[in-house]
Amino acid sequence: MSAGITTTPAGDLLANIHELEWVDVGGGTQCKTLRMCEKTGQWALYVHMAPGARFQAHRPEGTGQWFMMSGGLSYDVGTA
Repeated sequence: MSAGITTTPAGDLLANIHELEWVDVGGGTQCKTLRMCEKTGQWALYVHMAPGARFQAHRPEGTGQWFMMSGGLSYDVGTA
């Protein structure tokens, strides 16, 4: 398991954001996985998008949350 990530008995991955590296997912977007549950498919990401960044269209498996500290996001069903 990576530094900063602990697995719980329920299958959750818990992350210490200060110990995680940014993952470049392309298009000016980077993220850190804060939580992912192997059993439910739920996830939470800390996302950094450069101004004008785009993220490739996709269908996520399971429900998720992402956290933005500034700026806005245009999504297929609205804006955040």
